[in-house]
Amino acid sequence: DKIVSLVEYLENRVSSGTPSREDYSKVRLDTYKDSNGNTATVEYSYQETMEHLMNMIFSGEFAGIEIEKITEDLSIFSSAVYSLADAVKGETREDEITVNTYYYQAAENIHSIVNGMVSGEGVSLDDTDFYALLRLAGPRMVDADYEPEGDPKSDVAGYIYPVIELAQSFGNLGYAHHFDTVIARLKTLAPQPNATSLALSLAQPKAGDASSRMPEAFLEGIRGLDASWISVRQAGWNAEGSTLQNGSIYYFEATVEIVGHRVPDDFKITINGQDPIDVTSSYEDGVCVVKIRWEFVIGTPEKVSLTFIPGHGAKAPATLSVDKGKLLKYVEKPSFTESISEDGTTYLFDQWRSEDGKDWDAVTASHDTVLSAHWILVIDEVRIIFPIPSVGGEVVPPSVAEDAPYRLKEYNIMNEDYKFVEIEDMTKQAGKYDITLFFQAIEGESVFATEMVSYEDDYVEAVYTGTVQWNGEPQEDYYYDGWGEPALFSVYLTLTVE
Repeated sequence: DKIVSLVEYLENRVSSGTPSREDYSKVRLDTYKDSNGNTATVEYSYQETMEHLMNMIFSGEFAGIEIEKITEDLSIFSSAVYSLADAVKGETREDEITVNTYYYQAAENIHSIVNGMVSGEGVSLDDTDFYALLRLAGPRMVDADYEPEGDPKSDVAGYIYPVIELAQSFGNLGYAHHFDTVIARLKTLAPQPNATSLALSLAQPKAGDASSRMPEAFLEGIRGLDASWISVRQAGWNAEGSTLQNGSIYYFEATVEIVGHRVPDDFKITINGQDPIDVTSSYEDGVCVVKIRWEFVIGTPEKVSLTFIPGHGAKAPATLSVDKGKLLKYVEKPSFTESISEDGTTYLFDQWRSEDGKDWDAVTASHDTVLSAHWILVIDEVRIIFPIPSVGGEVVPPSVAEDAPYRLKEYNIMNEDYKFVEIEDMTKQAGKYDITLFFQAIEGESVFATEMVSYEDDYVEAVYTGTVQWNGEPQEDYYYDGWGEPALFSVYLTLTVE
């Protein structure tokens, strides 16, 4: 109860400003009622409480962890730690798109590993709490500045060296964070109220209205509500022109920020009793950003046509007639082939795009529109160009053809002593060298040919079904990693330099 009360108190302090370092370390006295109704006094500081909280989390739920087991074979942590490192780096770059995915992946993997190391019943934290714990401790658990060398065991040791230190001294965590970072992360673990749905009464939009009229009224309407936790970042019509025209559908869109509250799935803002047709939310720097869209019909909509150019010999769908102003996201796509082969090459249908390059969901049918099929090339052959170096000779780095539908992202070289070396070193010492080359398809334009393979333990993975050539010779030693975006394709070569 004391911890919960303190968390709530610290949470409230955030709204009125972050305490100074002196305030953080100040010794305080407070009173509370125990379970028998007696008044008790407690002496504490914010920093000391933070240390105790971290000690409770790590020495309570994780009391059975044996550090020796962690250090025995760090390579078992590679997948989880790489995900966690990517998440922490992503936060540094404020890359909101990938951060949550990496954290969830790290949580799932580390939860499984730690569970096997803990004595007794195992970790009692559920997935949501474990994810929150990672968000709180992630920056302390991972050295985001560590530069990977390519060896999983060495890299994982480099990434998680801080957590080994942490296990040796729980108190380090409390001192490792700047106070505002601590409170911001502690806030993600503290219970928060749900945001309640809101209702606005605004003048109904009509033909001839200035396009600025509704956004201004919406802003004033939000400000007039007794809801200090919500503010408007942007509001406007998804339309061209300074006035609304008769005979068209229009979409009113708003982006609002919600602080100090969770946003439930059923959250919405109604306008004159009209529900939105879309509500999506995401978190940015601890603030929930909610995007909302309403559809308004002005008069009786006119009709416009959608015509299709399929390409690659495919049969075009019939022309569609839709209401003027309709956002195609809310129009059912016509039936069309999923793939097609032409001259021995396979293409996958991706989506329909307008003449100005917009994808189907982003196209507004404000006039007759032509849509062309966008296809993705299926890569069924990877060709590597890499002449074998010789001692004292010149090195030509590995490469692919300039017009190849994939790119050589990077490569590394290991000598017979299992040490990474530079490519020039191959001309200085005869012997065998292992080379790993990493390829990626061109995002949005190509994809490696794969099929899903199931194993006896119900594990399913994507397996590359094409071929690999090195200087015209077929190769068999390669691995497809379907986790990347675009997916990584690794090829292993062993060369003998003489």
